[in-house]
Amino acid sequence: MVNHLKIEVSPNPEFDDFPDHQARIIVDGQDWLGTETIGLDPPDLDEQLSQKDQMIVGRCPCGEMGCGDLVVEVQRTDKTIRWLDSDGVEAVFDTQQFDAEVDRFRKDHSWETLERRVEREVGPIFKGIVIDKEYRFSWVSARSEPCKIRVCFQGHKNGILLDFDWDGETVSDALQRAQQFLIEHVLPRA
Repeated sequence: MVNHLKIEVSPNPEFDDFPDHQARIIVDGQDWLGTETIGLDPPDLDEQLSQKDQMIVGRCPCGEMGCGDLVVEVQRTDKTIRWLDSDGVEAVFDTQQFDAEVDRFRKDHSWETLERRVEREVGPIFKGIVIDKEYRFSWVSARSEPCKIRVCFQGHKNGILLDFDWDGETVSDALQRAQQFLIEHVLPRA
């Protein structure tokens, strides 16, 4: 039997104090994650969908990946993609339908708030940047404080958080200020 995949993005009600979204896996019209697992943040699921042998499709209700993740083993052929979780639950998808749904999911940004769009567009400015030969760019958030963008560089044992202001209203201002911040405050430290 071949299953049908759909990926739905919705606000995550578990995190009212820090606006978050979750991408939930829907198989044949049923929520595959169940009630004990929350979906991944959409950019995290996007990254996981590129994994070859196994991928995370759900996370613990605490919200942290790495804590109670729902992991599936992945077997891909030209015709089918087979998922098998640790409980032995299986789903088999038609490769064309699966790839079309993943492509649709990756292109759909309709769920994004202004802050989430800023994060998606500002992140690539810092991609690949390493500070002090140890701290590699990890993530960007425009949701920590109003009119602030926070950039995280992660090292082996700890990280560096750097903030800069933006107008809180336009992506163009965020991009301009990110470029300026990179040149004036980040690159001299690299």
